[in-house]
Amino acid sequence: MTEFETLLVVLAAVYLACCAAWIPRAAFVFRARFTRRFRCAPANALLGGERGALAWCEPLPPFGVVFVAEPLPFSIGAEGVLAWIAAAQPGGVRPWQAAPRFVAWSELRSAEARERDVLVNGARFVVCGSRELAAHAARLLGELARAPERERERKVERELERAFDTVAISDAAGRAERATERLVAPAVGLFVLAFVMLPVVALFGDVHHQWPWLVIALVVLHAWAV
Repeated sequence: MTEFETLLVVLAAVYLACCAAWIPRAAFVFRARFTRRFRCAPANALLGGERGALAWCEPLPPFGVVFVAEPLPFSIGAEGVLAWIAAAQPGGVRPWQAAPRFVAWSELRSAEARERDVLVNGARFVVCGSRELAAHAARLLGELARAPERERERKVERELERAFDTVAISDAAGRAERATERLVAPAVGLFVLAFVMLPVVALFGDVHHQWPWLVIALVVLHAWAV
């Protein structure tokens, strides 16, 4: 294997590694390939350990869409919140959870998100799969702790309704796709440059003389993506 072929193999390995995402065991992966029909797969059906699993995203944006849905990492009750969930996804064991910690609503003085951690009374309570979920979880805990008992029950019911609102979920998925659709063109361009144009130039041309425009194209595509 020549040095150029070795470089292409390493580049392909790095590219494929960037297509892998670590999914918590409690999460579900919704995947659509070529069509708009999504199929659901629990993360515990994928390669991984007791805390999470690897999910492979599509190597090119036009080839499919992947969404990850993760439930709240705690259980809410009338008296307080427990950093533990009893639900287990089908096809696997219950996700790994640290020693459960219970906090009564009357004792919950503060709830804040720090990256993927949710802090309750200044100490880490649970770890979420994303910063967005951590922010939502911290905001929900703060609202429930401040609410009167009867109003708290209604807030819990509204949170459950929100989690199963298919119209809102469809709107959120549409917003996510629209927010990332401008990345499709530069992502495809980078793929074509690295795995089509570069091998063609190496096989049928002279890389030593053609490298300036390859570097310029690489910089332009990276700037476009950023």
